[in-house]
Amino acid sequence: MLTAGLSILVVTGPQPRGWVGSPVLLRQWQHSLIGADAKCFSERQFHGVDLKPINRRDCLEAAKKIVRGGKTRAPMHFSRDPGVGMHLPATWASGSCAIRIDAKQPQDEDTFPIFVVSNAAFHIAQQCTKPDTLGLGGIGYIGPQKVIMIFVYGQQPQSPVPPGTDTA
Repeated sequence: MLTAGLSILVVTGPQPRGWVGSPVLLRQWQHSLIGADAKCFSERQFHGVDLKPINRRDCLEAAKKIVRGGKTRAPMHFSRDPGVGMHLPATWASGSCAIRIDAKQPQDEDTFPIFVVSNAAFHIAQQCTKPDTLGLGGIGYIGPQKVIMIFVYGQQPQSPVPPGTDTA
């Protein structure tokens, strides 16, 4: 099962169109765009899959991969439809940590900057590796419509390929 909800709020981001300088309106817009409610895994299995512990540093490296290159603050469309912005599902990994996003339902889609995914993933990793958790990661919803799921979970770290090894 999952533990009680954790509220994640990132307070940076582009200003919305038509924003006229009101700090209250800006905060409301940022929360609706970037806020994520996350729950840490509280059992060692999730839908029949054995969960592995995550390492916060590995999750930071995986989160950095999400925002490498490109326009991280430009709105991006997230959908399962091919050829439209970010095709879902999408996964980034580093060491013991994997980050996956997917639509809640096949028809669900949303638009927000890619840095939202990176920030939410790292915040979930921070919250779900605290001593009072099992350190197995967690799940949350991101974006204004809260229909894009984000999973932060442990994976078996990949062994480096020794130099001179034929991988073909």
